[in-house]
Amino acid sequence: MDESSVRRGRLVGVFLWVGALGALLLVLAGSLVPGHIKWVPFALPDQQHFWAYLLMGCLFALALRGGWKVMLAVALGLTLIGFGIELLQSVVPNRSFRWIDVASNAAGATAGVLIAVFIMWVVAHVFRSAH
Repeated sequence: MDESSVRRGRLVGVFLWVGALGALLLVLAGSLVPGHIKWVPFALPDQQHFWAYLLMGCLFALALRGGWKVMLAVALGLTLIGFGIELLQSVVPNRSFRWIDVASNAAGATAGVLIAVFIMWVVAHVFRSAH
């Protein structure tokens, strides 16, 4: 692998981490503000959880680039973060704990990890074999 490929790979890794952590901070901030914020413009209110956690699951999984145990940890970790946020919302004015939101968070995180696994497979088998 040449030096420019290594630099490009590091740059992609930095962007993935910045995106993943930025998305997590946006979810935390948006979830703990009193009232409701629509920050996924194309999603219905109950779908926002799914799309936000799908994005985070995909970004964290791609940033970590691990095996199945790492991917499982990403999905479970994001599910636990979502559960914790839901618990915190029970004390925020105009917010409440909802099991459907926990399930939507878990489904989104899992879908995001599965998309990341597919992307990594395509990169490993299609793009790399072409060189």
